[in-house]
Amino acid sequence: MSVTRKELNELTNEYDDFAINFIKNLNTQLTNVRSTTGKDKKLELLMEYYTFMEYLAQQPDMANSSQWSIIHYTKTMGDLYSIYTLLRDGMIYQSLEVLRSMTDTAFSAKYISLDPTKRGTLFVDHVYIEQYFLASDADKHQFEANYNTHKGKYKINESQGFSNGWYHQEMKDLITNDPIYNTDSAFRGKNPSIKLMAQIGGLIDLYHSVYSLGSGFTHGGSHLRPFLSRIPEYNPQVTQFVIGMTLKVLTVVVDSIINAENINTHAYEELHQLTSLNIAKKLL
Repeated sequence: MSVTRKELNELTNEYDDFAINFIKNLNTQLTNVRSTTGKDKKLELLMEYYTFMEYLAQQPDMANSSQWSIIHYTKTMGDLYSIYTLLRDGMIYQSLEVLRSMTDTAFSAKYISLDPTKRGTLFVDHVYIEQYFLASDADKHQFEANYNTHKGKYKINESQGFSNGWYHQEMKDLITNDPIYNTDSAFRGKNPSIKLMAQIGGLIDLYHSVYSLGSGFTHGGSHLRPFLSRIPEYNPQVTQFVIGMTLKVLTVVVDSIINAENINTHAYEELHQLTSLNIAKKLL
């Protein structure tokens, strides 16, 4: 059905009026939410932990640590700041999606830390190989040197282009050769998965309490209706839950890296414990 010029002008004017009022009301709502969250002392605990992580990141031991550690640590700091800003701005649902991603990183960090030489090498090699295959033809030359350095270690079928088949096989070989896998019936016969990685790392409770819940938020579902909102809002109960779970996941990542890298172990472990203890007291 055709629209006349007059009708289009009227619709445009209507939309322009709506947009002005909507942005005005949204800014008012955001100001009100930030005013409320700004008084939430527990939310500031995330910034306290973020500050500790940045302090540790600037120490020589961390700067000189393995690539897998730096990648996991950097991603986790980004996730932490994202969760903080999302909660501050009243985007609770979205903060849970980021928390799920952070939990994934925690499982990976703990798993690699148990055998960093083999598992860390595979993780980093996969990054280099993935970069090459995902690059456009015009950009492939930027990643070719790293790709050529690492591809010879693995059985990669280049005719398939980007494929994680070789990586999954390598992961399966590592897991099936793990002493835990061969002595514990809970693992034997299972294929590589996030859940199995969490089990091997002793983090199955975290998998069920945070990762599974976060997966529901990522994939959506009718049971999530109470958490959904089109505009910023503040929910103190859910906010405190996200903060508590975030701090729990952060501790896994930082402890795994400190222990695997032997980063001035005693001093930074003590500092981490003090920071975590102070934060835990404030959560009560």
